[in-house]
Amino acid sequence: PAIQRGRAYILAHENDATYPLSTKIMALAEMNEKGDKERIQDLLKLMWDNQLDDGLFRYSIDGHNSHLQRGDLSNALFAGLAMRAASQAGVSIKLARWGELAKGALACWGASDGLPRTGGSAEPRGFSYVPHGGKTSSMTVAGVSMLAIVDEQAGDRITGKLRNPVKMGIRGGLAWLEHNFSWTTNVGQGGGYHNFFSVYGIERVGGLLDTPVVANRDWYFEGSRQLLAWQSSGGTWSEKSGH
Repeated sequence: PAIQRGRAYILAHENDATYPLSTKIMALAEMNEKGDKERIQDLLKLMWDNQLDDGLFRYSIDGHNSHLQRGDLSNALFAGLAMRAASQAGVSIKLARWGELAKGALACWGASDGLPRTGGSAEPRGFSYVPHGGKTSSMTVAGVSMLAIVDEQAGDRITGKLRNPVKMGIRGGLAWLEHNFSWTTNVGQGGGYHNFFSVYGIERVGGLLDTPVVANRDWYFEGSRQLLAWQSSGGTWSEKSGH
């Protein structure tokens, strides 16, 4: 009953912002009831209206945070998760759309230090919230997740100029996480902000890449232990920042 009431609510309300559009798509894709594919297609079109030329997504055109004309990796991540959910529900998505998603992630990928690597090791290169910003754990797991989705959905069909950067972005992001791993803080961002976003991102990277180990950690065992230790008696979680 709770699910059906929630479904009725989201169908009764229209949205134009990336976050609600993407989460609505994910919910409908999971339920996948009669008519949901058509609803998802319409929602995808609205969501893609928020995508900019650099591949990133802004909040909205006329609604929430519409004064922010630039896109960011967090909005783009949710758009990518929605596209993946839609595809898994049987909605066809053009190859070019996956290319644009990859372009957005790579726009926030840190610059190379230019030093040669030996032994097959990847250069540690994190991701930032906006292009040329500071690298953080939460955005690095977001960038790796987006590129993993593109690799899963498009693979070698992706345009040649993006194929190698997609794979190198995954490797470089994983290497950065290995060098900057923490369960208790969002590395690169102070104030106790977005640590649970980072923890959730570690789970998402492990699931998308189908690997039991991320940054040399048994992410499922360690992450579960940490989350259970942090849970309040009321069943909720709260970061140091109060969010």
